[in-house]
Amino acid sequence: MLAFLRLRNDAGRSIQGNGMHSWVDGSTIGRIDRATLRHGGMSSNLGELEQLAALFQPPYLRDLYQALAPRSRSEAQRRSLNIKLGWIDKMPLAAIGGARPRVELGDLAIFSIDQLVAPDGKPIGSPHARAVLAQAKVVRNLGRMRAPVVPGVREVGPTKRELALLAGWPQFDLYEWSGSHAPLVPGIDLRGATTGLLPYGWYIAAPCDPHKRLGNPPFPWTSWWMAAPPVRSHPLDITFGRFLTEFLREKPITTNAGPLSVGAQFACPSYPPPRIGSGWDRLCAELLALVEANPAPQHIFGQSKTRLTSLTPILSNFLPGGGEMHFHARYAWPKKPFWRPPIFDWNGYEWSRRRDDIEPQTGDGMPVLIIHNTLVE
Repeated sequence: MLAFLRLRNDAGRSIQGNGMHSWVDGSTIGRIDRATLRHGGMSSNLGELEQLAALFQPPYLRDLYQALAPRSRSEAQRRSLNIKLGWIDKMPLAAIGGARPRVELGDLAIFSIDQLVAPDGKPIGSPHARAVLAQAKVVRNLGRMRAPVVPGVREVGPTKRELALLAGWPQFDLYEWSGSHAPLVPGIDLRGATTGLLPYGWYIAAPCDPHKRLGNPPFPWTSWWMAAPPVRSHPLDITFGRFLTEFLREKPITTNAGPLSVGAQFACPSYPPPRIGSGWDRLCAELLALVEANPAPQHIFGQSKTRLTSLTPILSNFLPGGGEMHFHARYAWPKKPFWRPPIFDWNGYEWSRRRDDIEPQTGDGMPVLIIHNTLVE
């Protein structure tokens, strides 16, 4: 999924650092946490991708809009906000040393792209852009749910390879699909000469507690989705609100491995950035290119063939006069979450509805949250 937030501000100031998000503070963390718990908490027996898809529905995005919005009337009168939604399905993948199976970069990507513009709307300079990847897990074991640590599940198979990628970031080739024969970009090197933990990838996790064994609220999952750096056995004790807020404010989070930023800056001379360069710059450009070029998965958004149906604006905006938020339902979205026309099979005696059609699966994919801010000088 992709949510695209755009804010405008008529105050002329630098967009470097956290100036674009100067109104985001500690209270923002609490608002995001409460919204995430309210919309993300569920009793269904769903995996990580199904839970992410269930979370990022328009009601949550509306509450996220309200949580990130400036609180003062004067600030609200100078800003507008748009949110859009999308999804990268079953892509991209990393191959370390040409080995198979290839490894997922993550289950979630978040981008923040800040642009200073003139009063006539023309860009001034290049955008200030940042991104972070996150590997998502659902914790089912009761002992792990009561004391969740990275990676959240048994460290075997794909989970072991994912942790090795995020913790070490060895050089890898980037492939669009699992069946791609040639890489999109060979030899991506995020580490270079840097030692220690890198900020590019984090972990997020949610419980699977259909029998409500954790109580109400579900301790210790205070925002349902909790985060941690890619350090084996590190507590998953950072709320999703803090994770997102510190990403926007560009402030490091204190971890057991020392202070660590949530993501890093990447070169973005224009949006979408050109697919050139190397390292983190190139990886982010390739991810955004995939978002822009591929249609939304039908198993999420229905049967529409429209290119990126999910990028249709769904929320806007703070009105200059009163600083009030208005919700405009102008999005292409099925009437029910995951709805699609029912499928029936004939067994020779009667028609029966397919079980996997009653409860369709979301499949593999990468939600992408893009926060795009515009300052009017």
